[in-house]
Amino acid sequence: MKRDIGNFPRDTLRKMNQTVKREIVEETGIEDVEIIEGFKEYIKYFFRKSYGLKGKARKKAPLVFKIVVFYLAKTKTKKVKISFEHQGFKWLPYEEALNQLTFKKAKDILKKANEFIISKEGF
Repeated sequence: MKRDIGNFPRDTLRKMNQTVKREIVEETGIEDVEIIEGFKEYIKYFFRKSYGLKGKARKKAPLVFKIVVFYLAKTKTKKVKISFEHQGFKWLPYEEALNQLTFKKAKDILKKANEFIISKEGF
């Protein structure tokens, strides 16, 4: 019996895309989303789970490791209905979006996404 240990199940990519699309719908109300294959970036960081804590308890809050995955997607929908998890949104051209970002890692990902889009014909 031959085992292929180094691969994911064949439908993993399809399930992942479905999960990403479901999150987009839940957080923005946008349903006509096409995930662009070939672009996937990560940000990894630690933060203190200190919500609602004050003083010493806040400083002693447990550290949580988080990985955020970024994908590219297309939509024709311009109207967005953000979820309670967010405070607002803006559709921005690349340069304006780059100027709005404050974290270096986020700027780096936006630059990589822009380079990826430019490299693809017919995008």
